[in-house]
Amino acid sequence: ALGIALVTGGVPIFGVGNEFLLRYGFTVAESPDGLRIRHGLTSTVANTVPPGRVHAVGFVAGPIWRLFGWVRVVVDLGGNPGGGDEARRSSTTLIPVTDWDTALEVVARVLPGVDLRQVQFTGVPSRARWRSPIQWRRIGFSMHDRAFIARRGRIEQWLTVVPHGRVQSVRITQGPLERSLRLASLHLDTVPGPVHPWVPHMDADVARTLASEVQDRARGARLSENR
Repeated sequence: ALGIALVTGGVPIFGVGNEFLLRYGFTVAESPDGLRIRHGLTSTVANTVPPGRVHAVGFVAGPIWRLFGWVRVVVDLGGNPGGGDEARRSSTTLIPVTDWDTALEVVARVLPGVDLRQVQFTGVPSRARWRSPIQWRRIGFSMHDRAFIARRGRIEQWLTVVPHGRVQSVRITQGPLERSLRLASLHLDTVPGPVHPWVPHMDADVARTLASEVQDRARGARLSENR
């Protein structure tokens, strides 16, 4: 931010300062009704994240953060409170910055039974490099018993987790170049939030098969929850 400030006249400094004031003293604590989060310097924000309200989890890390082993954890929450963009951003940030071990430990509290340390990913075909030469080796997905897991991104890397019962719909998209390469992108829709679960540039036939499996698992998970 300091380097970019020399070119932009200091604009990034305001973003860094606002983030510092908002996230100051950030704590996450267990409680009988979920995870309780408190943070803020000039004004304190407190909210609770019950496990049943988490519709998707996203781990995101940029290139500088990865040098230190840092990651941010954000969530899509059902029944997300109002109060403007700042309030919504506060409620959907589970941890602003931490190491991976701590992040996985905290996420295990809201997604019990999902072990992200043992995930084996299926990648995309090598022809996807013509559509996405930088990130194609990083793209992958995994079908867990309890959730759908996907990763993408080379510069800013994302790992997303969606419990099967929280998938609202599944979409397949194809651009002109994807069609010529027999590729397609799979999108999983949840409640609005910062997490966007999708797998870009898959083999088109695999995407259609996977979409059907995701729908079947989502339907089965919802039936089990309603029993």
